[in-house]
Amino acid sequence: MCPSNQTGEVELGTSAVAVTWEIAPAGSSLGCNPAPGANFSVGTTEVFCVLLLNGNYELCQLFVTVLEVDTTPPTISDCPSDQMVTTDFISFKAVVEWTVPSATDLSGVAFPISQPLVSSGDEFEVGQTSASYSFSDPSGNIAHCNFLITVIAVGPLPSSVIDVCPVDIATTLELGTPNVQVSWREPLPTGVPVAVALMENTHSPGDLFMLGMTNVSYLFQDAQGNSLACKFVVTVVAEDTTPPEISDCPMNRTVTIPFGEQSGEVTWIEPTATDLSGVAVPMQSHSPGNTFTIGLTRVEYIFSDNDGNQALCDFFISVEMAPPNAPPNVTCPFLESKLPIEEVMSMSSCEDRESPAGDLTTMCTYSTSSPSLVVLRCTCTDGDGAETYCEVDIPGEMHLVTVFLDQKILVLQK
Repeated sequence: MCPSNQTGEVELGTSAVAVTWEIAPAGSSLGCNPAPGANFSVGTTEVFCVLLLNGNYELCQLFVTVLEVDTTPPTISDCPSDQMVTTDFISFKAVVEWTVPSATDLSGVAFPISQPLVSSGDEFEVGQTSASYSFSDPSGNIAHCNFLITVIAVGPLPSSVIDVCPVDIATTLELGTPNVQVSWREPLPTGVPVAVALMENTHSPGDLFMLGMTNVSYLFQDAQGNSLACKFVVTVVAEDTTPPEISDCPMNRTVTIPFGEQSGEVTWIEPTATDLSGVAVPMQSHSPGNTFTIGLTRVEYIFSDNDGNQALCDFFISVEMAPPNAPPNVTCPFLESKLPIEEVMSMSSCEDRESPAGDLTTMCTYSTSSPSLVVLRCTCTDGDGAETYCEVDIPGEMHLVTVFLDQKILVLQK
């Protein structure tokens, strides 16, 4: 049987293509011209075959048609490679230039069908921009030229990459305190004009700071390694807001003076004070041994330190006149640590206008109200058995007094 007509395709620019066919039944063909598998040029070629069928020779004719097709896209020349340029953070843009690509095609015709929205010589901001050129031939085959334009900013980062850098911080701590907690709002990246990340920081809000000046820094970097340091100083100064601490502030006391007198001397152990600064300066309204008139008098001791903090010790002295035929009046000794204990004790006195001096007896005893204080009580008794007493505070460090009083009860006859 004679084969059917054959069709083949050849790529544009190729001269010929091999075309083959089969003849049935097998072995019936005595040959074809051109033979199956031969190269056929573009166009239609007439082929003759001789067949032997049932002992008879037959001449068979078929046509081989070769069509020229174009499936190859244009070839692009001078397609730019990816472009990378640098700029600074002030201008934040750069001019980028490249060679505009061209194209050729097997058909002899290649024309551009698309171009990028940007052109060589344009200014580009920091970042990446895609550019693409496309070319086509008459058969609709398309070739693309794609590249990236990257503009990188180098140099010190602008301050706008973080929202705020704290200003210097000044704070105080109480005198005698080793450190103080300090807090602040941490700087955060803004992403403007580039994204940055915190690489390191020397301190964090809530850290403890000692006296003096401490440098605090935050270091930020972008993807290119450009950096920005946020720095500020934390200054801690000592402040004294604690008033002096008073010791041995006297209690209120009542003093009785003889009938007919209008005033009398009153003594007491003066209070002392200590302060964190080491300085506590007293100002007082009265001093031991001053004369007080009948009535109630307020005595004040004000202790001040160098920062103006004050502490007050005040107590009241009430001076009363003894009524007629009253018990005798007793005067306690004014203690001076430099005097021998016998002299201190002998300084107590007892007076009574109604009794002879020989009928008056003075007895001094002591008690300890605290480890640091001894209270000396001197009691005066007249011949009628009426008695009165006075008390004086003795500092604990005057231990000789307690030793002396431990040995005997002092009775003075006058």
